[in-house]
Amino acid sequence: MDRRLPSVVVAMAATAALVVCVGASGRAEDGAAKSGWVGVQFRYLNRTEKVKAGKFGAAVTAVSTVGPAFEAGIRPEDIIVKVDGEIVEDAKAFDALLRTLPPGKKIRVDFRRHFRMELHVELTTISKDPASISARMQERAVAALIALQSEDGSWPDPMLLEEKASPPLTALNVRALAELPAKMRSGDAIAAALERGLDALERATDDRGAVAYPGRVTGYKNYATANTLVALIALGGEENALWRDRLRDHLLDAQIDGGEGFSKLDFQYGGWNYLDRNDRTTTRTDTSVGSWVVDALARAGVDAESKTFKRARRFFPTCQNFQSGNVIPGGVVRDGGFSFTPRESKAGQLPQPNGNVIYPSYGSASADGLRTLLNLGMPADDPRVVAAAGWFRNNWSLTRNPGFPEDTELPYEEAIYFYYLHGLARGLDALGEHPFETADGKKREWARDMILALAFRQLDGGLFRNEEPTMGEDEPTIATPLALMCLQTCDRVLAREAASSGD
Repeated sequence: MDRRLPSVVVAMAATAALVVCVGASGRAEDGAAKSGWVGVQFRYLNRTEKVKAGKFGAAVTAVSTVGPAFEAGIRPEDIIVKVDGEIVEDAKAFDALLRTLPPGKKIRVDFRRHFRMELHVELTTISKDPASISARMQERAVAALIALQSEDGSWPDPMLLEEKASPPLTALNVRALAELPAKMRSGDAIAAALERGLDALERATDDRGAVAYPGRVTGYKNYATANTLVALIALGGEENALWRDRLRDHLLDAQIDGGEGFSKLDFQYGGWNYLDRNDRTTTRTDTSVGSWVVDALARAGVDAESKTFKRARRFFPTCQNFQSGNVIPGGVVRDGGFSFTPRESKAGQLPQPNGNVIYPSYGSASADGLRTLLNLGMPADDPRVVAAAGWFRNNWSLTRNPGFPEDTELPYEEAIYFYYLHGLARGLDALGEHPFETADGKKREWARDMILALAFRQLDGGLFRNEEPTMGEDEPTIATPLALMCLQTCDRVLAREAASSGD
C-alpha cells in the first residue's frame, strides 16, 4: 500500500482567473445575517513586505483546504492587495471587508506572490456555518483514512520498518469511524472499513479480553482495549455483546490495586498501566491512559459507586494541583490543573522551599483530568471540578497546548496538539458549558472555534498531520482520528444548541 501523503499543487499561471462556486448553506448566528467565508488567515504586512510589495495589503498566513480560497489557488505568503477592485489597506481592513460578504458572493481577489508576481482569481464565498465546514472536513478525512487501511483490516504500525498491524492504531481509527453520525457511517465504504477493522481487532483480542500485540510486551494495551470497547458500544447491536463484556472485564481487572501487590498508600493505586504487564517493575499509571479507560467504562455502564471508580477517585486527585478551599485557584502551583502523573509533568518541576516538588499543570493532562473527574461521577460544582475548569478559564488556548514554559526541553505545546484539542472538547462537553466563560470575561463558543481551528490544519488530501514529530502526531493515522473525534464532539454540542433553540 502506498502511504505517501498527497502533494499539494501550488503552481498557477500568472494570469490565471479561476472561478470556484461552492454552494452556500448554514444558519444565521444570533439573528445576524449569514457571513461568507473564504478560508484564509492573515496578518499585517511586516516592514520588508511593505517595502517590496507596496504599502498596502494583508499577508496570508494559512489557507483552509476546505475553503474556496484554496480551490482558487491562494496560498500562504501571498499578499492580498485588492478585493473587487477595492484596495486592501491592511489586515484590519481586509477582515472588515470579509465580514460584509454574504455566502454565495462571487468576488475577484488580486494578490502578489513572491512580491513581484501579480495574480487574480475569482471565487465564491461559502457559509461560515461550522456544522457544514465540519461535515466537509470529516468526509475528506474519513476517505483518506480508509485509503490507508491495510488489506487485513488493520492500520499499520508507523514505528516498524516493515508494515505490520498495530492493534492500538487500529482501535483508535475504528473508534473514530464508529462514532461518526449514523447517516454518514451507513455508507458502503465506511461500513466495509468498519467490518474489516473490527475483524482485525477481534483477532488481536487475547483470551483475557485485552486487545494487544500478540506475543509482545509493549505499551497501549489498555488504550487499545478501551477504544475497541467504545467503538462496539457506539455501533450497538447484540452480535458483539459477549466481546464487549470481555473487553470491559479486562479493563476492570487491569486496574492497579491489591491484586498486583499495590496498597492504598501507593501513588499508583487506582490507575491503569500504560505498559502491558502489571508488576512493580513494569507499571506506569498516568492521567492519559486512565482517562481513556474510565471513559470506556463509564460508557459501558460502570456505576460511579463501584469499587473500580472509587479506587480511580483515589488516583486521579493525586495528579491534580489542587488545594482544598481554593475553589478557583489563581496561583501557578496549586492552580487546579493536572500533571501527567503524581510524580511527573511534561511541563517540568517546581521545587519548593520545604524540599517538596510540585509537578506543574498543562493543557492535555488537565483536559484528561477534567473529563475523568466528571466521568467518575463528580458533579460540575464539586470543588475539584470547578478548579479543573478554572485552570482552562485562566489558560485558554486553541492554538497550542497551554501550560508549558518557554524553556521546556521538548516542544510539547506544539507536539501534543490534536490530542489536546480532542481532550478539551470531551472535557468541556462533559462539563456542559457552552459557551465557556474565560477569566477575561469572554464567552468562548469553543465548539465553533475548534472546528474553524481544525479547518486550517487539514491537508489537501484530507488527512491531519502535526509538523512537530516529538509525540507521534506527525503520523496521520494518529492525528486524523483525534481530529475526527474532536469534530464529532463539537458537532454534538452544536446540534444540541440548534435543537434547544428550535432551529
